[in-house]
Amino acid sequence: MRFTAKVLSLLAICNCCIGEWIYRDIQVVEGPLNQLEKPLIPPKSNNASTVRYHISGDFTNEFRYDELTGLIYQIAELDREIKSVYAITVTAEDVNGNPTEDPTSFKVHVEDINDNIPEFDKDSLTGSIAENHNKVDGFMKVVATDADIGFNGEIVYSIELNSDVPESATGARFVIDKNTGDVRLSGELDYETIPVVKFTVIATDGGGRDDRLDNKNRTAEVTVHVIDSNNHAPEFELTNKSLSELSKIDQPLYNIYATDKDEGVNKKVYFEIVGGNTGGTFRIVSRPSNVSRSLGQLMLIKQLDFESGVTVYNLSVRALNTEAEESTVSKFATTKILKVTVIDENESPTFTNTPYSVKITEEQAPKRHEPIITIHAQDIDFGGNQTVTYLIDDPAGWFHINSTTGEISVRSVVDREATWVSDGLYTLKVIATDDYNNGPRASASETVSIIIDGINDNPPEWNSDGNEAYICEKPHNTTVKVIKSYDADSVKNGKKFHFRFNESVDTLNWGFEEVNDDTQIVVAKFLDYGLTSKTVKVNLPFTITDSGTPAQTSTAALIVNICKCRDDTSVACVDAPPNIGSNPLIVVVVVILVIVLTVLIVIFGVWHRPFAGHSKNYEADDISVTQTLQMHQEECGESDNTAFDMSILVTALAGNSKEATHKDDETTKNADNGLRIRMDSDSNFGPHDSLFVFSFEGTDSAAGSLSSIDTATTDGSDDYDYLREWGPKFNRLAEIYQDRL
Repeated sequence: MRFTAKVLSLLAICNCCIGEWIYRDIQVVEGPLNQLEKPLIPPKSNNASTVRYHISGDFTNEFRYDELTGLIYQIAELDREIKSVYAITVTAEDVNGNPTEDPTSFKVHVEDINDNIPEFDKDSLTGSIAENHNKVDGFMKVVATDADIGFNGEIVYSIELNSDVPESATGARFVIDKNTGDVRLSGELDYETIPVVKFTVIATDGGGRDDRLDNKNRTAEVTVHVIDSNNHAPEFELTNKSLSELSKIDQPLYNIYATDKDEGVNKKVYFEIVGGNTGGTFRIVSRPSNVSRSLGQLMLIKQLDFESGVTVYNLSVRALNTEAEESTVSKFATTKILKVTVIDENESPTFTNTPYSVKITEEQAPKRHEPIITIHAQDIDFGGNQTVTYLIDDPAGWFHINSTTGEISVRSVVDREATWVSDGLYTLKVIATDDYNNGPRASASETVSIIIDGINDNPPEWNSDGNEAYICEKPHNTTVKVIKSYDADSVKNGKKFHFRFNESVDTLNWGFEEVNDDTQIVVAKFLDYGLTSKTVKVNLPFTITDSGTPAQTSTAALIVNICKCRDDTSVACVDAPPNIGSNPLIVVVVVILVIVLTVLIVIFGVWHRPFAGHSKNYEADDISVTQTLQMHQEECGESDNTAFDMSILVTALAGNSKEATHKDDETTKNADNGLRIRMDSDSNFGPHDSLFVFSFEGTDSAAGSLSSIDTATTDGSDDYDYLREWGPKFNRLAEIYQDRL
């Protein structure tokens, strides 16, 4: 048969002999069967006792065999892409079922035919390209595969003719490498008009070389996204601009708007001045936008000045896409000229030869017409045809200025020690004003430093907290007083100060010790002054002389109280007032106590004083001074009123003795009325419940007296004269206590 002959010609690879077996590997073409069964040539046993065959292997229903002849048949279609080789094992038996041969194996090879169509990788069908991409390098790769092998699986790529969408008037935009699938740009792209391009690609296999089947192909649509590139230059317009020379620095003066057809960073426009910016006067602040127009704002770095000679600026303004990759490519930048004209304005006059300073001597006779300095200001606006006038701001009124020439002269005596002068420096302010007639006139001011050379016209002064000091007769500390001096004159006429006692001062007992140029200490040189009384006042007159030429001298005196010392180691005198000046805390406490005491005195005075317009008749009410005192005793909560005899105090206040009070009631009543009148009319007289009333508690108390009046411990304790130094309120009390000694 024709089929058998064809099969035999295609299948025989080799003949193999193992033992008595004769077999060969078999090749079968994949694809559908042309007949119901296709016999294959299996291995054959040469053993004469073989009567039966059995086969097994990695197949299911693709094959069957004849156990008597051992012939194998293909009964189903084979697909090489599913299984390309089958392994089959054959055994031979005799009539009793015993093996006549060792088992043997052979293979059935499935031969490929072009029965598969190329398949595209979907991911390879989408790509992107910059609109300015070159035409040499590929930007994407189309990939297709074929399940067949050999030339049946070889792929050839092509682009379908006129498949570009949108259509291109100049031909295909892309070409593809037929072997690799690499796609390159061949035409022109424009993102702004066509952001996406599509075309059809064809993948064809090589099966056409086999006369059994034709080649196969598949088509697919490729999508290419065009990416924007900086291929458009910015566009903007400029108009000439006039600016006042008084225009402010760092303020927007002119706005430039630019557009760009590109997108993203390629749309953002920046501005720069690349020429004509004389003196670096201008700058442009860029405000780029990738959405709408970009803005450039022209600003001043330096002040415009019409009088400088530069009245016109021709600024070369360039707009470019700084953030784009092609920012340095000149064809993608735009440059234009902006003409700026400077307008002359009325400006303030300008002072020349500054700063101004002059030195004069204080208290010299003023010479009104002799200038000490000349001020000059110029105004060059509008060709310099304006006139400048002058006036001065002179707090002390010592100087005069010629309004036309600017000459300053002295009009009155100058005093270096005046409050307007600081360390010999007096400052004038000169105002210069132009005569502009077409608007507000402009003014400028300048200071003039007047250095006043002082003369020695002030004597030194003693800067002291008092001219009195206390020291013990046996001083533990020989420092009597620290004397610090000052001089209102300049330094050269001031310190060093010289201190000297008058001839009347015993310099064996007293002396000066220098601390520095303006301070000396009065010291006591004696060890024991040998007091014969309680206190001795010593007057120490002295002079202070400065170092000026001629020198100035002032006189002063220090009163030194020499008194007995306390028994302890302290250096304070018994009779000396407390030294509160050296301790700020003590000063504060004393001030607070004085305020509180004053408030209490006012409150008690108002409380016990009759209301205005109501005069109380003490005689009609028959209330005696003694009864008043007893009432105050009760108010203070003392229950043993009878234990205290207040008549002594009452008699003393009335100016009469206890016996006189009992002998003459009329005299006592008059004295009482006089005392009341005095207390009501004298603001310096204390209230009824003051120390006048309660300082004496009487006698015969079982508890004894609580007062310190009769508890003297030293000789000095009985001396109440010091109460007079406390003020007029204590004079009467001092008299009462002194009379009892």
